Amino acid sequence: MASRPVDPAVFFPDPRVDGADGPAKAVCAGCPVATECLLRALSEGIPHGVFGGLNEAERQLITVTPGLLVALRVLLLADRLPQRITLRVFAEFGFGRPRGIPAELRVVEPGRQRGGYQRESLVGWSARVVDEYICSGRCPDVLVDRLGDLVARYALVSAS
Repeated sequence: MASRPVDPAVFFPDPRVDGADGPAKAVCAGCPVATECLLRALSEGIPHGVFGGLNEAERQLITVTPGLLVALRVLLLADRLPQRITLRVFAEFGFGRPRGIPAELRVVEPGRQRGGYQRESLVGWSARVVDEYICSGRCPDVLVDRLGDLVARYALVSAS
């Protein structure tokens, strides 16, 4: 969502009209949550509109795995996640059932039937996964800087 009032119709231009997405992309360029918006569109498979500065045709060129989507969301929400992350916490933060996280990150504490993840370990894994995606050549140029900034924010955690 834009940081200033904008008619929502701006974000759903006619894809057949060349350049019709320009006004939406201009709004997204200055939006502080553009990356989160784009990831929501990718993870939910939203087929129409401009999200995070990319139109539907541009989003279709981005291939992400379930593990990468979890890693991206973890980095976006890292500052708000508790130290111990359970399936309930994942659900509360809108992850659904997380897929793609390595089993060795799961921690089962004595006296508990279900395990969870330690925030630091999960954030570190997430930063490595996103960094590998950036370096793989599969990451679209338009996302390299945005995702690089996201990884850099947690570089100390991912180095451990």
